[in-house]
Amino acid sequence: MAFVGLFILLRYQTGWWEWFEPFLTLLTLGTAVYVLYTQLRREWEEYLPNRLTVRFYYNGQEVMRCEKAYLANESDIRPLAQQIGMQMADNTQLKFKAPQVVISPPQLNQQERYIHYSAIIHLLELPSVCQKVYQERKVRVWREPFDEFQEEPIDA
Repeated sequence: MAFVGLFILLRYQTGWWEWFEPFLTLLTLGTAVYVLYTQLRREWEEYLPNRLTVRFYYNGQEVMRCEKAYLANESDIRPLAQQIGMQMADNTQLKFKAPQVVISPPQLNQQERYIHYSAIIHLLELPSVCQKVYQERKVRVWREPFDEFQEEPIDA
């Protein structure tokens, strides 16, 4: 629409300021609308719930996974991941490579409306509860409603 107006002004051979001033005004308005949109979107994202998926690997094979656990704050990712692992291993203290805890950047899930984080933990020792799962090449999975664990093939 703005380009149509500029075309009309140029067609009547007006001075450059007569077409440049409306163009500059529209450009300023467009910038203000863009800034408003980004601010409103950022505020909306701040109030979305956070979810965390944690994957536990031993010798390159995934042995445990907790999907979409409630996360109160981004700073709670590592302690919550350790707590989840401990609960999945029947309250056994996990031994893992601390420098290799990988936390991914947050991703927005627009369909379910939450911010999703994920963490990967590489275990040094396999918890006893996962021995059978590891040998059968399965994954111990914990997901909502978080009542019980399930075993799934690795490819699932």
